[in-house]
Amino acid sequence: MNNNSDQSTTNQSVFINFISAGIKRKNNDTEKETDLNENKNPKLQNESDSHSVSSFDYDDLITYSPESFDAQDDEDMLRDREEFLQFENCFNTSLHIPQCTECRLNKDCHKYNCRFYKFRKIERDNGFCRVVGFSDEISESIQIADIDLWRQSDPSILRDCDLVSRKNILRCVASQFCDLVKEEENVHKSYIINKKDPVLAWKRALYKIREMCDTCSTSIFNFHFVCTECGTVVCIDCFKERNEGQIIQKLSKSEKEERDDFFWLKCTDEMQHKMILSKMIPGNILSKINEQLHKYCDSQKIELLCSCRDDDIPPLSPFDKLDYQRNIQIKRRKKIRRQIVRRRSILDFEQNLKLIHHTYISQQSVLKFESPSESSESYSIFQCEWERSKPIVVANVKLNKTIWRPQYFLEKFGSVRHSLVNCQADQVIKRVPMRDFWLGFESYKNRLPHNSQNKMILKLKDWPDTQDFADVLQEHYNDLMNSIPFKLYTRRNGIFNLAKYQHLHFLKPDLGPKIYSAYGNFEKTTVMRASTNLHLDISDAVNILAHVSRPEDYKLANKQYDKEEISKVLEQLGCDEADLQTFMTSNKLPGALWLMFHSTDVNKLRNALREYAKENNIPLKSKEDPIHNQDWYVDVKLKRALEKKGIRSYSIIQYEGDCVFIPAKTPHQVTNIFDCIKIALDFVSPENVVECINLTNEFRLLSSKHVNREDKLQIKSILYHTIKNLVQPTN
Repeated sequence: MNNNSDQSTTNQSVFINFISAGIKRKNNDTEKETDLNENKNPKLQNESDSHSVSSFDYDDLITYSPESFDAQDDEDMLRDREEFLQFENCFNTSLHIPQCTECRLNKDCHKYNCRFYKFRKIERDNGFCRVVGFSDEISESIQIADIDLWRQSDPSILRDCDLVSRKNILRCVASQFCDLVKEEENVHKSYIINKKDPVLAWKRALYKIREMCDTCSTSIFNFHFVCTECGTVVCIDCFKERNEGQIIQKLSKSEKEERDDFFWLKCTDEMQHKMILSKMIPGNILSKINEQLHKYCDSQKIELLCSCRDDDIPPLSPFDKLDYQRNIQIKRRKKIRRQIVRRRSILDFEQNLKLIHHTYISQQSVLKFESPSESSESYSIFQCEWERSKPIVVANVKLNKTIWRPQYFLEKFGSVRHSLVNCQADQVIKRVPMRDFWLGFESYKNRLPHNSQNKMILKLKDWPDTQDFADVLQEHYNDLMNSIPFKLYTRRNGIFNLAKYQHLHFLKPDLGPKIYSAYGNFEKTTVMRASTNLHLDISDAVNILAHVSRPEDYKLANKQYDKEEISKVLEQLGCDEADLQTFMTSNKLPGALWLMFHSTDVNKLRNALREYAKENNIPLKSKEDPIHNQDWYVDVKLKRALEKKGIRSYSIIQYEGDCVFIPAKTPHQVTNIFDCIKIALDFVSPENVVECINLTNEFRLLSSKHVNREDKLQIKSILYHTIKNLVQPTN
């Protein structure tokens, strides 16, 4: 509690009609997430749609100063006053102060979900409360614990990270971090230039709370804007886009009740927003860590290609400079990749390759390790391929077959209800007892009917969906972690998995593992549907095939499991002759067919899909990105059409015990050949941080109802804590 009476009052100067509802604050303690779009406020429902919409700039922001409060001279009056930081939700604090969007829609709102918790300053004068300002770094006594969250490195994190590994990580991510810092500094400079007496609000990082932009659902990293009346939060990009008059979201009828034309939530009781600039990282810690990074990289002879070392940037306004820097980032990323490739090429790739048992598949373009290995030579080879964004396969991973068979899951989890996907109709069937799914592995007759002639081809995805895999399936988790290849990347504590470096105070992204299990999806014709349609992921992933089988009465399945028919389709899709020969002559059942495209061809691919749809009169379900929407399955005909446009692809048959590594931003689809139980696990490799940031920016432009729009990865936060730990900043 802060009892300093020389606190600030907010000056009146505003910009726009407000927006109400928004930031989803995810709290692990309560395991609840408030989605204000689902809880309509009766007041807002009765509001007219006549709210005026205006743009704004830094001149419209409120300035408040801790020294501007005029204390009365009467000492008796001063004794009756109490000033404190709000430590409860708005309703429990006072009914006479503005209520934030969370509390206004739910008076029982948990205090951690309240927008003003530990942020807004209240003065109580003879029982009457009023707002006198917000937490800031000048008048607020910041605790050491608040600073150490952002400054202090954790020696235990680096216990297994040697100097060579540390330098390898920094070569991949240091330049990107510097660019991030410069963007933040430019925002601050613009604010200072436009305000006579600028005082920034400072928002504490609350335990396991993920702050998000109410407009685009991107996670808040540092600088952002907050409405002093309702607590609505918007990110730097949304503020900038509104100022430039850019409308990136179209409103549905229901959204018009709550949001204005710029997709900003409307303010409380038709009030106008009163926006202040706020930050999360206290003091100049961000700049200091960046300075420490440059010193460390210089001392270790790590070449940086960041914007601060560009000498050819013309004189531009702060926001124009940001645009310019984004444009040149593409060229810089290519330079970084070439730099890494040149460095690792001297490791004598061919010599290391002779030391491991391997083959090349998919027209000799995909490296396949024939057995798992944690040797330095194996890591060197893996990294040479991975930095080129190429998929990799590791075969013969040994899992405990007893606990990964369908009968085990039927006995242990048959009564558990979970959503299933009917792949034929791309339809979600909610809350089905999982016994209905697992029984179909043993018997085709026991499968749920699709129509009078066919059975459903079902998929169980994202299980467990809400709980940690390690808590629900501890035995399976331990078996997986003991068996998974390239543990330094794939384990939660792997030194090349950057999610490891995030401070425990912050909410970590859910990177799995998750079970993805589905029946075989091949039919007797060449026209097929994917078990998982064409899409790409925001982070790196590995997919392990734990079990492959077919039902005992598979002959009832209308040649769905017929080897001859499957072989014809596999051949047309470009599978290797060796793979086809293995499939036809051995008892080894193929689990799934993967079709992948190179990450550098993403833009060519999405444009080609739109052209193909137009040429073949295929209606597009949405005007949004055809890859992100997961509407497309690339069949034989489409694959050939893409090849004519120079768009390369990889066809990979995944067998039981195969691990398929998929780099971030790699478009891919999966079609189960036989019935499979697979485990997917995400990780954040240093080689693909740039792609993760790019995809975060892409996803924020998707529609509000898109499944991928919410920024669950928080890559900027992961990058920050990685750098903070690796450079070991001094106090």
